[in-house]
Amino acid sequence: MQYAITSACYQAINTLRANEISSKKVANAVRLTDFIWKYTQGKSYKDCIKVDKEFKDKWLPVKQDNKIYLPNDPVVEGLVEQFNIYLDLSTKCIPDIDKRNYLDNKMATLIISLINIRKGKEFSKL
Repeated sequence: MQYAITSACYQAINTLRANEISSKKVANAVRLTDFIWKYTQGKSYKDCIKVDKEFKDKWLPVKQDNKIYLPNDPVVEGLVEQFNIYLDLSTKCIPDIDKRNYLDNKMATLIISLINIRKGKEFSKL
């Protein structure tokens, strides 16, 4: 879980530090903060990906406004700060070891099956 949060945070921070950021990327970063918060609370993946109405009503217009944000925009700076907070807290917000191992095993199984499917498609023409 710690690696997943760390990776997601660094990827979002790098995206938000680009010269110009589309409103879609800003809205996606906000969505990611919502996901990480739920994830650190030990909620199921299904609950983490659900977007509640209040969130959707607040951030969908941002995604659709076609505005270009700069890295020094207060919204962008606030998001980077939020991701940095998640990075600092990631080691403290991990649920018990059994839940973490369960999630890691499920993710490993998914990745292996996706690799096998991809291999099957790529090599089926040989």
